Formats: sequence, structure tokens, C-alpha cells
Amino acid sequence: PERVAGDWDRLAKHVAAADVWGVGQLILDLFPGGEGMPPELGRMQRKLVANSAVARPKAGRALASNFFSQRPTVALLAFVDEVAIKDHVEMLAFFRDVASLLEGLSSGTRTFKVLPALRTGIERSTTSDRRPEDIRNAVQAALPLLCQISGSLTSEEFQEHVLPTLLPLFKITDRSVRMQLLHHISDLVKLMTAETVNGPIFDALLIGLADSAKHLREMTLKSMLPLVDKINEKNLHEKLVRSLAKLQMDPEPSIRTNTTIFYGKIAGSLLPAQRVR
Repeated sequence: PERVAGDWDRLAKHVAAADVWGVGQLILDLFPGGEGMPPELGRMQRKLVANSAVARPKAGRALASNFFSQRPTVALLAFVDEVAIKDHVEMLAFFRDVASLLEGLSSGTRTFKVLPALRTGIERSTTSDRRPEDIRNAVQAALPLLCQISGSLTSEEFQEHVLPTLLPLFKITDRSVRMQLLHHISDLVKLMTAETVNGPIFDALLIGLADSAKHLREMTLKSMLPLVDKINEKNLHEKLVRSLAKLQMDPEPSIRTNTTIFYGKIAGSLLPAQRVR
């Protein structure tokens, strides 16, 4: 109103009030004619576009209104902005609460707001000085979120925003953490380059085929299958086939059976001499 009226003196004294009026008008544009606008938001919107600049609430007061302050999405974004000062317990709560809100966020908010907060939380919650239980809980809560967000990323975005956080997790020797990674590997490997798969990922998984825990050996074997198309000849024909040969003599009948099935599924990728054996 001040700009339309040419009241530049008043505008100079109340610059923020002009911005607040713009927000009020934006809200009205989102709800043409006020149709569908929540009553509480409607009351706030009318205050934001008051004719008098002095009568318009300041931005801080508007954001403190129940409509904004009690919205889960607003609370989420406020947490993200303060993630650097949050402790481990608060980070775990964030991991668990954010899952139900992801679908309602824009791709940009997920990638450039939520994902960096996840990275910070995971990195701080999985340091070597943490209790094993804390590390397990953090990975269990955060890894599904990483996978969910990764599903909407390009391979290039995945390499830049997710992989730097993901790779250190494969170095953790805790069996529970390794099982979590195995459960999600089929989703993650789709976005990984062959170079990444044949480097730290393959070597970390290969160790699991010789683990003393039978459930981990079996889960590792099953999780190897999605990687086969990206595994290079050396890793496939030398390292993997050698490990499979040992699994054919595993004391667990189910592992021996699954190894035979595994051979059948990758037979087309093996050398002729290996297929005969």
C-alpha cells in the first residue's frame, strides 16, 4: 500500500512491514479468495496485509503463531537449522520423526536441507568414541531415510550428497550395522558407479562371506547378487568365485543351497571354464 500511494517516507521507516505485506499477499494467492484457507491462517493473513504498516505484525511474531510454530514441517526445518548444536538423543528423535514428513517436502528441501542434517547426524553419531549401541541405533534410524531420499536423486547427486556419508558406514565392523547395510544394498547399488562398487563396497561385503556368524554369511551372499553387473572381471572371477567355492562346503545346508542358486544366476557372467566346474 505504501508503494502504491507513493508514501516513500513511511516505506523507509517500515521496510520490514512491506515484506510482511508481501507474505500476506502470497498466502492469499495460494488460497484464491480465501477458499480452503485454515481459519487460524486466515486471521494471521488479514493482519499481515493491514492497511497500516504499524498494525502489521513483525515476522517473528507471525512465525510464533500457533499455525506456524506447531506445524511439524516448520519444527523440522527449525531443527535442521540448529542441527549443529543438537545432541545424540535429539538426533535420534529427528531420524525417527522425519520419515513421515519426507513425502510432503519438496525435492530441493529434502536434498539441500534434510540430507545435510542427516549427514551431520550420522557422522556425529557413528564416531569411534560412541557406544556400539548408539552407533547401531543411529544407523538403524538414519539409513532408511538416506535410501528414501536417494530414490529421487540422480546418480550424480547421489555421488555428491549421499556417498561421502555412506562409505564410512561400510568400514564399521559391528554385525548389526553390517546387516542394516545389507538389507538396503539393492536400493543403494543402483546409484553407485562401477568404480565405487569395485572399491570399498565389494571389499567390505566380501569379508562377510567368511564371517563366523551364519546369518551374516547368508545375508551377504544374497546381497551380492545386485552387485554382479557392476563387479569387474578380476573381482568376479578371482575373489568372488573363490569365496563361493568355500561356501559350497559351508556347514550350513541353506548356505550351500543358496550358493548353488547364486552360481546359476551368475552363470552367464562366468568364464566358460568356471561354468564347467
